[in-house]
Amino acid sequence: IETFRDDYFQTQYKLLQSRSLAERTINKLKLWEKEEFSGKKQVTSEELKNPLFRQKMVDQFLDRLEVKPIRMTRLVEVTFKAHDPGLASECVNALFDSFVDMNIETKSEATEQATEFLSQQINELKKEISQKEQELQNYGQEKNIVILSDKETTILDKLSELNKALTEAQIDRVRKEAYYNEIKNASPDYIPEALSNPLIQRLREDYLKLSREYAKMQEQFQPEYPEMQRLKAELDSARELLKNETESLVKAAYSEYQAALKKEKSLQELFDRQKEEAFRMNSNAILYNSLKIEIENRKNLLESLLKRQSETGVSARLKGLRTSNIRIVDRADIPIKPSSPKKFRNLLLALFLGLFGGVGLAFVMEYLDNSVKSVEDVERYSGLPTLGVVPAFGENARAYAYYYAYRSGEDGRKGKLAERKEGKKEETEPKSIELITHFAPESVFAENYRSLRTALLLSGPQSNLRSMIVTSALPTEGKTTTISNLAVSLAQMGKKVLLIDADLRRPKQHRIFNMKNHDGLT
Repeated sequence: IETFRDDYFQTQYKLLQSRSLAERTINKLKLWEKEEFSGKKQVTSEELKNPLFRQKMVDQFLDRLEVKPIRMTRLVEVTFKAHDPGLASECVNALFDSFVDMNIETKSEATEQATEFLSQQINELKKEISQKEQELQNYGQEKNIVILSDKETTILDKLSELNKALTEAQIDRVRKEAYYNEIKNASPDYIPEALSNPLIQRLREDYLKLSREYAKMQEQFQPEYPEMQRLKAELDSARELLKNETESLVKAAYSEYQAALKKEKSLQELFDRQKEEAFRMNSNAILYNSLKIEIENRKNLLESLLKRQSETGVSARLKGLRTSNIRIVDRADIPIKPSSPKKFRNLLLALFLGLFGGVGLAFVMEYLDNSVKSVEDVERYSGLPTLGVVPAFGENARAYAYYYAYRSGEDGRKGKLAERKEGKKEETEPKSIELITHFAPESVFAENYRSLRTALLLSGPQSNLRSMIVTSALPTEGKTTTISNLAVSLAQMGKKVLLIDADLRRPKQHRIFNMKNHDGLT
């Protein structure tokens, strides 16, 4: 895209995404026949006439279209999304063909306006000449005019000179008015004076040179770099000078048009005064000759306008030969692979997100988890030393059921509730986890309780521990099991142990040791 105006580039980008251009492309390719666009295998003529249907087609076309300018160049990249790769290629190529056609039509508008203006002037002038000739003929026949005197001839000569000057002024005014109308809305690159003006060409070369230097330095330095800022300021200044100098051509054309218009009005006033004087000298003869002269001048003006119209027509035909300042560098080929989804990239992205998300989630859960999981957690939260650790009773200890509630058979499976049936012997005393240090002294659990016993004996002053209390914050945390096994392990050392069950609500020690509890602690 060849131009030096920044707003021109932005205008072209918007035109590429305009609804009118999209509709031209849709009509050119008949996209309503594509099931991908219409959603139907066949669209009826009534649906094509429906504005909502066509609007939906245009919206869908624009949603798939993407226009992306390439930085520091005059190029633009256009992409189009479609399930059919051939259709995507056709849409891009048809869009650019329609865009070039639209650009040519836009450029020819100024020439067409000038041609229309000249045609209108010529038609009016032809009517005026025909009317004047008829008036001249009627006037000569009515007044029987044959010859003029020398004095009258002198007056007519002066009138003829003024009329000739007026005609030349009118021709000059029409030419300059047509030229001004032609360039006032035209691109600067198509103003002949701009192409042949040495100053504009030099400013254009300076602008291009600064643009290349700025683009080259931009690859190495940030915009805040002093040299970059200096180049940016020079680039902006060069662009402004080029723009001002180009606009001055339009202003100069307007000034010349106004000057020609003023000159025409001045000569018209002189001609009118001379015409009045001629009427006073010999109104009949002079009027006849003045009409004759006026007709001749009108014919000269008509000839000039016809010549100008011919030149404008040639220019219009040349501009209609598919010449445009926009050209397609690379046409869209049929893509060999889809643009999306990008499976490899998505797989890598999912892998990284899953990995980092999982690790992050684990860290968050660990950070939010305030439960106690290890001996170190107990010591850190309580500030007290650990005397021993007894593991939870799992599959290996299921043979030992709670004595006061459930019984176990020899195979280790959970038994039924203890029942004493009349006329039968009492069942054999089962093993219980509250006395595991007695029933299974070689087990890991018994060894843990003996380790706890040793730690307690060594924790008191001079290792002379006489009494202790076992408690916990919540029920069913193992107080009863711990104290009963601890008492048994101490007794196994030959020590005399007094075990006091201080559980006022749910005492169980008497059941564990098969004793009666008539009085209770209180």
